[in-house]
Amino acid sequence: MYYFHTFPQGRGPAVIEGQSDEPDRRDTIEMAAGLLGLDAIVNVVLNSQREIAGLFVGDFIKAHRKGAHFALKTYKTEITETIRTKSDLVVINCYPLDADAIQLDKALAAFSYFENAYTIALYPATDGSCFHGLFDRLDYDRYMQQKVDRLPTKPTPEPKLGRQSQLHVWSEHFDRDDFYKEYPSSLLFRDLDQLIQLMTEKLPASAKVAILPVAGIQVLTST
Repeated sequence: MYYFHTFPQGRGPAVIEGQSDEPDRRDTIEMAAGLLGLDAIVNVVLNSQREIAGLFVGDFIKAHRKGAHFALKTYKTEITETIRTKSDLVVINCYPLDADAIQLDKALAAFSYFENAYTIALYPATDGSCFHGLFDRLDYDRYMQQKVDRLPTKPTPEPKLGRQSQLHVWSEHFDRDDFYKEYPSSLLFRDLDQLIQLMTEKLPASAKVAILPVAGIQVLTST
């Protein structure tokens, strides 16, 4: 898992086929599956209600590709040029990939489609972040006790809006120290009402707001 997450290059959001002659992350895992003798896979595509929208069974490459193309079609979200360029604020709900703090980047890809907008990500992160990469070295009960025992290393700064280019994240459970290690240029908020009030004071009265309700799985395209 360490090698897989560290060394091979990923393909990027919603990119199904390889873009280089060099083996990437998907190529690497498929080579490993072939060497281990994997016969078949069972993959599901979920909709925004966590219901099964598609079921794909068979060869671990062919079934994956068919499911990936189905998912791309299912999750496609068209963004008009006006929304893309004229929105004052973009709010993304990172659901359904919003429990493990490691998955935040999957939803953040949506922001690349917008210009000149403040950004808010709603991300509860109920499972925290560290355990995702420590499963083989630290049991979950001990990990949770460490979270209880940990004291903040720095005083919590007074919440305030940052620059337009900075990400503003509301999260109940994302550990503050872990958050700023992972996203040092972003801003963490615990009180959503307070963040909304700050944005209300900053933006024009007729501000245009774009909301992505399931940004963790939405695939944006420009129209």
